[in-house]
Amino acid sequence: YGRRRYKNEFIKFLVYAHASNDETIDHLETIFETGSLTDEPLFNSIKIKLDTLGRKLNNFIQAVEREHMSAK
Repeated sequence: YGRRRYKNEFIKFLVYAHASNDETIDHLETIFETGSLTDEPLFNSIKIKLDTLGRKLNNFIQAVEREHMSAK
């Protein structure tokens, strides 16, 4: 992790995690809209958790990128 190339890899995988979270939200919305998931409170609970995770991942990515840029 101490080398720059490893930091770039770490950031890349964080971006993948964020994209996967967004994709999961899309799938969740699709199954709710098509009626495969009919429990609206459950849908809302999961959606809130995924939105929160997305914000946390985004903030973490930004913090790692800031530190990476200041370490150069």
